[in-house]
Amino acid sequence: MNVPSYARLMLTTAIVLGGLAMLKPAQATITLYGFEDANVPNNPGPNTTDISNTFADAYPGDNYNGVIFDDSFSVFRNTYQNTTSIGPDLYGPTNGNLALTNTDGGGTANTGPGSPGLDALNITTNQTLESVYFAPNDYGNGSFGADQVTVTAFNGSGDLASASLSLVDGLGNPLSGLTLLDTSSFFDPFAGNITGYRINRQVASEPTSDYLDLGGGGNYIADDFTFQSAPTGVQPTPEPSPAVGVGVGLLGIAALCGASRRRKSLKSIPTAN
Repeated sequence: MNVPSYARLMLTTAIVLGGLAMLKPAQATITLYGFEDANVPNNPGPNTTDISNTFADAYPGDNYNGVIFDDSFSVFRNTYQNTTSIGPDLYGPTNGNLALTNTDGGGTANTGPGSPGLDALNITTNQTLESVYFAPNDYGNGSFGADQVTVTAFNGSGDLASASLSLVDGLGNPLSGLTLLDTSSFFDPFAGNITGYRINRQVASEPTSDYLDLGGGGNYIADDFTFQSAPTGVQPTPEPSPAVGVGVGLLGIAALCGASRRRKSLKSIPTAN
């Protein structure tokens, strides 16, 4: 079948556009960090030993699958308790047996809000944090855990965005279980521009006793960090609907059919002798 050149051009264009519309953009990678493979002691029953002194004790070089966690974080097992005479921690991990907590920097006494080791701990990564679970924790020494946590995304130029989560109810009582902090709003405007995160905690009920401070004044549990990394050089864009590709392809077929009908019509017109 002979097809006029303009019809061939329309058909070729429709096929190309239809194929492009059907292509899916490269998908972002979603990674869950749950700390279940951490190197943490595992002893029978509630005990004071099932916790890493620093993050590097759990993951050499503070590196967990390419994400660098502040060394003042510790990974603890759900059997950990602060002293042998008091029960285990207030809340455990969201799943599995291990979770993250902010520590006192290896046993150094803290004297209040903003103490080194408890506050402003950094996570270094260019991935976008989608969500993370938090809970206050007193490790059995009284309800003096963090009242609020704030996660701030930053880069070399400064802070980019932050999201906060209250860990207590209106009466100041700790929330029941771990609570999700949704940070997915960081992705669209800042994907590819983030170099790290800072976790700050607020403690309205910070105790004055160093013993109680070490026992939970400002401590929190963090678990199930979900990170998303966009493919290099690809900006997050909506995926075209397959219907778009089908529709464009049908336009090409229609153009071809129309050209064929016009050709047949021309042939049916009588010519002058």
